[in-house]
Amino acid sequence: MPRLPALRTRVLQELARQLRFESPEAARRQLARAEALAAQLLEESALVRRGGSPPPDADPEEWVVFRITGLRVDGAKERESGGVVVREALLGDLPALVDRLSAAAKLTVGDLDVARDGDGKARITGGRAASATPVVWFGAEELCARWKVSRKTLDRYRRLGLVSRRVGLGRGRERVVYSAECVGAFERVHGERVRGAGAFSRMDARALERVARRAARYHARFGWSLHRCAQRIAAREGRSVETIRNVLRRMDRGARTPVFDEAGPIDAEQSAWIERAARRGGNLSTAAARVRKTRATVYRVVASRRAARVRELDLRGPVGPTFLRADAGEVLLGHAAASTGLGEPGAASVGAIVRASAEMEPEAAGHEAARSAAYWYLLWWCSRAIGALPRHGVGAAELDAIETRLLWASRLKAEMVRAQLPLLVRAIEAQT
Repeated sequence: MPRLPALRTRVLQELARQLRFESPEAARRQLARAEALAAQLLEESALVRRGGSPPPDADPEEWVVFRITGLRVDGAKERESGGVVVREALLGDLPALVDRLSAAAKLTVGDLDVARDGDGKARITGGRAASATPVVWFGAEELCARWKVSRKTLDRYRRLGLVSRRVGLGRGRERVVYSAECVGAFERVHGERVRGAGAFSRMDARALERVARRAARYHARFGWSLHRCAQRIAAREGRSVETIRNVLRRMDRGARTPVFDEAGPIDAEQSAWIERAARRGGNLSTAAARVRKTRATVYRVVASRRAARVRELDLRGPVGPTFLRADAGEVLLGHAAASTGLGEPGAASVGAIVRASAEMEPEAAGHEAARSAAYWYLLWWCSRAIGALPRHGVGAAELDAIETRLLWASRLKAEMVRAQLPLLVRAIEAQT
């Protein structure tokens, strides 16, 4: 039985966690809703390509839950979560959720509207049945033949919203099938990409020899790196840069005297070392020389590690009515209590806490409310910004803005805790 793909979005992870409590009938209803949502997102993308108005980049998590389960989140839970999910990430995760719903619904071939052979056995194919009844399901082999692509390419299309179902064949065996509606919606949005992948042709021996000869000449005459040679050769051969780069790497691995003496990809240990060097203010040029990579590659590694760390944070909290206003930042962060008197060192001993609490003046109620509102607004802003980060190629400016506001929120929280020290000391004295 194939392993279920991983989910990346928080709201779908939570829905998948609750699947173990669902009955097969409820899972089938949610399965149909999830497929309809994926089809809607694809159709909206198709309308944009035809010149329509673009949909919003992100949707509230409560709306996603309602579309899949049909249940509305109550007011208290809605204010507590208040998260959003980027539509591109949602569309990329819906096929994985449908896989889980298919398993929970315990689907079989008999549950699908399929053609029948003469002996009455179910047949999933891309043609028509003997009775001239249209077949509405494709097997993976038939869809690969229709689009002239490999199974690996078909799996990559799942991240673009290609939804499939898993049906049980008995004895622990499963089969992946695709509905004609989902296939048609995917073709309307990504038809050009599918046709380009189907027209792809492999490089023959003469083309490979020509690529190797040109790469060796460019490297010897101009001192070009493997990537620079791949860029030049790809333009001349009409191939992608990544294709030529992989060809040159394979040739170097199999050659007795490699043309390019380049380091392999950066592993997890090197990535962690680069991140530590960046956090401690080390020279990244030295780090790049040590791992035999360019400075741009090292900076990408650092940004990727930083993005992974902020994505792990749970920033859910109450959402105020002011948060969605265009001037929310000016209103909530402009108060003096939210921007001054932050970052003072805390007490390092019990005696220091007692002395500080005795000298501390009661804080005005307005200051406490202003800091609390600013704190939750900063978390809400960071949650939206993290959800909008691209999967690859995260910019340092976006990460700097997120980390700066997270640090600001931590300073606000420290001051709110510091203001409660007199109450804490009195409570301890009353107990002891």
